[in-house]
Amino acid sequence: MRVAGHDVVREPAAVRARIGMAGQFAAVDDHLTGRKNIAMIGRRYLLSGRYADTRTTGS
Repeated sequence: MRVAGHDVVREPAAVRARIGMAGQFAAVDDHLTGRKNIAMIGRRYLLSGRYADTRTTGS
C-alpha cells in the first residue's frame, strides 16, 4: 500500500510526515489544557516529552 507515493512498510517515516491526526473531538482529553492535548499528540508521534512541550509552547 502507498500513501502520497510512499510505501507504508518501507517508508513509514515519509508516510507519517505527510499525514496528520485529527481527533473526533476538539480535545483528545477533556481534563487537559489545549497545549497539553497538543503535546500529548506530539508524544504519540514519538517526540520526547521535553521536545513536545517546547514545540507546543514555542519556547
